[in-house]
Amino acid sequence: AIANLKMIPVTCFPFGKQIVPTDSLIGEVPLHSL
Repeated sequence: AIANLKMIPVTCFPFGKQIVPTDSLIGEVPLHSL
């Protein structure tokens, strides 16, 4: 699931409309919110 995250545009998150590395997602985005 983590590997797939970097393939999705993160439009729902404060990061804005951009694709962020999984390293940025881990620890900042709660998995249960997905």
